[in-house]
Amino acid sequence: MDNHEDALGSQPYILPRDLIGAAQDTSWELSRSLEEISGRYLTHRQVTAISFEDGATTVKLGASEIARFLGQLRPMAMDSATPAHPRPPEIKFGSTTAKSVLRFIELFLEELRGIICKGGKSLSTTTKGALVAVASWLAAKFGVLPHIATAVATAILVAALTATKGAFCKMTAEQAKAALAASAISDKR
Repeated sequence: MDNHEDALGSQPYILPRDLIGAAQDTSWELSRSLEEISGRYLTHRQVTAISFEDGATTVKLGASEIARFLGQLRPMAMDSATPAHPRPPEIKFGSTTAKSVLRFIELFLEELRGIICKGGKSLSTTTKGALVAVASWLAAKFGVLPHIATAVATAILVAALTATKGAFCKMTAEQAKAALAASAISDKR
């Protein structure tokens, strides 16, 4: 069964349009912030977006990795004489970055659900409000720079909603953790 199919297996889960737009914008802005001209060359600075402890291991996610993860939601250019119906952008969890984002969500699930969810049933506010709240938490708890915190918050929300097929707030903690783990395992493309 495809990673993005709902429980009935009939339709793939599609992220909310405003979250897709936020991910596209954030990916582009973050990528641009890492570029600099050095002599005559365009270079990309390597910046750690966030680091966290996973048992005895310290996991470090780079800002460029977060930008690439979110970049999966950028529209693809089609070069064809035959028009094709555009497919909604989708997130794949095969990369190390994606698996690390899923693991971060799993480790901090209770705190994130407290920030993102309202009464355990839906997003506590608009998508933008949820992103701001998570970004503020990341900045306060992990010392993440503001523009990077927004990108990491976007990656967290995109991964959480995609892995749980939009039911992140409706699931029990155990169900959410199982969905996150299943996404990390099943999407090896």
